[in-house]
Amino acid sequence: MAEVIDIAEYKAQLRAAVDKLKKNYVENLNLRWTGSNVGNLRVKLQDEEFALHELARISRKNPQLVVLNMSEFPEVIKHVVQAINESGSEMNPQQEGTMIYLTIPKLSRDTREVLSKNAKIMCNKAKEEIRELQNHYIKVAKSKKDLSEDLIFNATNQIMALSDKAMDELRVVLMTKQHDILGDNEGSL
Repeated sequence: MAEVIDIAEYKAQLRAAVDKLKKNYVENLNLRWTGSNVGNLRVKLQDEEFALHELARISRKNPQLVVLNMSEFPEVIKHVVQAINESGSEMNPQQEGTMIYLTIPKLSRDTREVLSKNAKIMCNKAKEEIRELQNHYIKVAKSKKDLSEDLIFNATNQIMALSDKAMDELRVVLMTKQHDILGDNEGSL
C-alpha cells in the first residue's frame, strides 16, 4: 500500500478528524458553562472572529454567575451580547455599563436533548470529513496507472478499512458524549 499512497499521512489525517470532533465536544458541548468555555465563545467583529476571552476579562462570582468586564473594549459589547444570545447556551446576558452578567442556567431535559442533537450534527460533519479523505485517497490510488490493478484494488480496500475504523471510533465518541449529556441510556445513533 505504501507504493500507492502515503499511509502515515492518511492515518494522521483520520486521527486529526477524530481528535477535532473530541475537541469540539469539549469546547462546545459542556454540561456546565464555566469561565473557560464562555471565554472560548466566538464573537464576530466585521470580517474577523475573536474568542471572548480576548475581548473581556472573565470572572466567576459564584457557580451560577459569570461576569464579563468589557471596560477594555466597550465598543464590542453589542457584538458580545449577540454572540451569547446566538450561542444556544440559554444564558441571558444582563448589561450594566461595561459589565455583562451571565446567569448560568440549569440544564433542562430539552436543553440536554438539543445538546445531544448538536453532538450528532458535529459527528456527522466529522464523518463527512473522513469520507472526503477516503474519496481523495481512493482517487489518488486509482490514478496510479503504472501499478497493477490488484495492488490498487487492495490499496483501495485498505483505505476504506482505515476510514471504517475511524468512523467506528467517531460512533463510540458520539455515543459516549450523548450518554454524558443525557445522563441515561438514551444516547443513540
